[in-house]
Amino acid sequence: MGTTAGVRAHQPALNTNGGRMSNGQYIQIGTYRERSNIRAAVGRLQSTGMPVATGRVSNGGRQLQVVLAGPFNSQAELSAALGRARSMGYNDAFVR
Repeated sequence: MGTTAGVRAHQPALNTNGGRMSNGQYIQIGTYRERSNIRAAVGRLQSTGMPVATGRVSNGGRQLQVVLAGPFNSQAELSAALGRARSMGYNDAFVR
């Protein structure tokens, strides 16, 4: 998948990274095509107080949205967020 746009925060973030989604400050929750699935994932994450961002990617000519938790400022915050995301059922979540 190629990144076609930067990260768009859904909640004010204290730290910015120049629009890159791969600097190790984010947890990738999932990649979605349907807007309802994007909104559901964003809402679930925000309800826990996690900062949320999305980014656009293309895969085989299809436009998709990546849902991310973050950015996080420390390894401890990142690890805690990854555990929280997995406990919410996002078992394939990973640091990005």
